[in-house]
Amino acid sequence: MFNAVTKQIEFAAIQLSSAGLLGTAIACTVAGLIIWLAGLGMARLAAAVIGGFAGCFTAYVFFTAGFELLALAAFVGVALGLLIELLLSHSIGYATYGYNLIMAILTAASGSILAVLGMIFLLYYKGADPLRHVDFHQKLYLTVLFAMIVFGTLEQLIFCRKKIAPAHRKKPTAPATDVEPTKKGLWRNR
Repeated sequence: MFNAVTKQIEFAAIQLSSAGLLGTAIACTVAGLIIWLAGLGMARLAAAVIGGFAGCFTAYVFFTAGFELLALAAFVGVALGLLIELLLSHSIGYATYGYNLIMAILTAASGSILAVLGMIFLLYYKGADPLRHVDFHQKLYLTVLFAMIVFGTLEQLIFCRKKIAPAHRKKPTAPATDVEPTKKGLWRNR
């Protein structure tokens, strides 16, 4: 399965023009790094971006049609990403520990994959063939990817977790039935 994914990435990198390859590489790398390190802090935006990239990449890999299909797939991916985040926040509860953990794992994993994919595209832009090395050293790269996911998850749970402040009820100073004493310096009290 790993070889099948790398073959599709290689096919995509070969078919893109030089400018398309550079733009895709920069977009994947920058978006991947931001989502990998701060995805939990902006969970809805990260879910939309992840869904858009996943929809566009899936449509490219399986359908390889024109720009219209890729744009439609990206739009559907954004909608599905937001729907999944919304369902997760309503089923588990927004900003609970379970929500924070699941969103941190999802954003760290997808951000890691996007960043690595962007770096692969950048290496193809420079003229290298990085996937040949990846195919021969699969365990090493899967270990690095797993370490990136663990680091990104822990970093987000420490620095980016969502919190809901508990509702503080302000205690009334005096009950509504009691009359507050008046000040003696008033002209009516003389």
